[in-house]
Amino acid sequence: MSQLLMKLTSSKLLAADLRPSELDIFDDKIVFRSNIGVIGGEEAIVNYDQVAEVTQRKGLLQSSLDIDNEGGADDITIEHVPNDQASQAKELIEKKAYEAHQQIAGTFSPENSVDQIAKLAELHAKGELTEQEFETEKNKLIQGPG
Repeated sequence: MSQLLMKLTSSKLLAADLRPSELDIFDDKIVFRSNIGVIGGEEAIVNYDQVAEVTQRKGLLQSSLDIDNEGGADDITIEHVPNDQASQAKELIEKKAYEAHQQIAGTFSPENSVDQIAKLAELHAKGELTEQEFETEKNKLIQGPG
């Protein structure tokens, strides 16, 4: 069963037709619903391995978040969400998409990251990496794409 990680809801007051949209970010997929509460509302489901790009367009207080699908179908745009929530959602989706693409490529696993961090620690202990280089590389492994 999917676990909900984050939910974004567009501002009802700023929506042109007063019908908000929702973006549910789960651990294994993204679900977008438009025209909530209206017969004929639409739903799009995108798996993380389908995510090609996530773009945030910031305004003064509100943002739009665009999620582009690799196949071009079911691209998602949610508008009128607070800037901080949109930024947080963008980072989360990018991280989950990176992990999904790495699993497909067969290179991502928590054990692999732990092994790589241990190797970095050895190099740091030997003096082959500075403290800053060690922290930078370790954070890259922990956070995924940034």
